Amino acid sequence: MSKKEQPGARPGEPLADTVEEAALALGSGRTRVHELVGSGPTQLVRIGASLRGSDEAICELIARVERAA
Repeated sequence: MSKKEQPGARPGEPLADTVEEAALALGSGRTRVHELVGSGPTQLVRIGASLRGSDEAICELIARVERAA
């Protein structure tokens, strides 16, 4: 499936969120996101020095935080 065929994908819009975007969604900081990634399995991937994840992966991190609270 090409990038243009991805559900919800818009031309020029990345398919994966950055750690900064995940931190914003969590109401947290980059360090906390990296701690969460290291605390268990995630669907985030490393691309070079960058860590990226789909909206679904970010939602799973949020669910993990809510379950821990």
